[in-house]
Amino acid sequence: MLLFFAESAPVPERDPATGLPLPQNAILCRLTSDNSYRCMTGREAGLFCLRISLCSGRWGFDLMDFVGFYESAPFPALVFASDEHLEQAREVYQGRHFAERRLRFFEPRVLVHSTGPEGWRDIRADGALCSWAALKARAAVAEKAPIGGQLGDPAEFSNYIMFSDPGQIAGELVVSSRQSGFINMDAGAPYRPGARLYLDAAMIARDGLLLRDGAHLKVRDRLPLAPYLLYAATPQALGLHETSTPAAFAALADKAFFNACPAYREART
Repeated sequence: MLLFFAESAPVPERDPATGLPLPQNAILCRLTSDNSYRCMTGREAGLFCLRISLCSGRWGFDLMDFVGFYESAPFPALVFASDEHLEQAREVYQGRHFAERRLRFFEPRVLVHSTGPEGWRDIRADGALCSWAALKARAAVAEKAPIGGQLGDPAEFSNYIMFSDPGQIAGELVVSSRQSGFINMDAGAPYRPGARLYLDAAMIARDGLLLRDGAHLKVRDRLPLAPYLLYAATPQALGLHETSTPAAFAALADKAFFNACPAYREART
């Protein structure tokens, strides 16, 4: 259920459609003029908020991906944008879709997913990546909640497998945080990497599995390794000890991937 408000309007305390207080699982999207980011997630009025910068060349895509992805959600999604900006975004977005089966010119050709040693063992046994919620449903994880909950991620996110780009270390920081038991953003902190997996984004999109919500590229529930896995970088394959750091492991893994798959050295379409 989408609700639209003026760009600078405060977050309402109540759903104007029902008069009831906004539920805690409501999600916000706000346009900003901050040139320090393309998009950024955080909290506003106690709710999860995606901020999209108008300084980004792809803000219209990000905004309309959010609108399309959440328009049928079973919880309120609040969009703070002027009528003029909404019209500009719709014009740029014509004929596109949050689950379109081709990559856009600015999207990466390679998606990266990181996991710890136990996760890599289970992924190999399953032959697939699975979302946290799918693993929890079959008692394959012991945690009561995913580590992202400590960052304020909505429970809805646990239904998806999230990806990053080569060159980014966000996935390694998630693994490090999970092992630490808290949000550990120290890229030089010791941790135990399991595998950094490189997947063919174009093939995932072609098969209708790639989803865009304005902030993330993700897949719902489960993604088989075949035929999408291009390369698996592990400590053993890289000649490392079991312990490394997020920054060091990501850098070595990226180098090994591009050496093994030089056709993907230019990681964007």
